[in-house]
Amino acid sequence: MPPRRRQVPPRRADRCDVCGKKTAAGGWYWNDDRSKKACHLRDCRREVGALPPLANARAGGSTDAALLEIEEVLGMRYCDPSQMTAVALRNPVDEDDERLEYLVSGRFGSGPDDRGFHSVAWVFDGDLLDHVDAEEVKSAMQAYKNRMDKEFAALADACNAEM
Repeated sequence: MPPRRRQVPPRRADRCDVCGKKTAAGGWYWNDDRSKKACHLRDCRREVGALPPLANARAGGSTDAALLEIEEVLGMRYCDPSQMTAVALRNPVDEDDERLEYLVSGRFGSGPDDRGFHSVAWVFDGDLLDHVDAEEVKSAMQAYKNRMDKEFAALADACNAEM
């Protein structure tokens, strides 16, 4: 008679508290007070503190400090894709979800008396004029527009060359 194999107890399937996925995980990742468990997915582990937060998640795409001085406008967007659901990313952006932001390189701080710090951050269009002179904003926007006009012209020329 062959030796009898040891029976392995079956794993009990349970649900992740973060994503709701049902899994028979061998081990769970827990938050500090063990009130929330997470499966093996990175986003779930990050949610309970088993992984450090992403840099863009910490900043939230923007800085809490006010823009004090504009060096240069680097870009613009009508929505923040990192704040959109997977379904929203697959569909056209709803007008209610549009929020115009500019990617600005400049000096940020708590107010005009603060020396501040240099950073690059997304700034809502309504916040541009809070602590910055209107002429400075207008000049930076005009420089950005001129740069974009050149880029679009170069792209149009490249498209025409392909035809």
